[in-house]
Amino acid sequence: MFAYGQTSSGKTHTMTGTDDEPGVLKHAVQAIFERVGALKGREFLLRVSYLEIYNEILTDLLNPELVRPACAHDTHSRTHTHIPHRATLTTFH
Repeated sequence: MFAYGQTSSGKTHTMTGTDDEPGVLKHAVQAIFERVGALKGREFLLRVSYLEIYNEILTDLLNPELVRPACAHDTHSRTHTHIPHRATLTTFH
């Protein structure tokens, strides 16, 4: 999932919600575990990342001590976004 928008537009509220009205993340995780639980006789490995990109700084919200620049530019006008332990996304301009 990806939430994008201007400051104070409701991204955090939509994603996390409240105790009374859970957000998208809680509903998504609940649906995943319901689906996995319904598939008997199989084994699953689930991995999750919870990242924030703010002012081009990437923060792993599950490990807030891990903070690094989100974007790097190379000499060929490409932007690289590195997500630790996951993948590097390259955008061509």
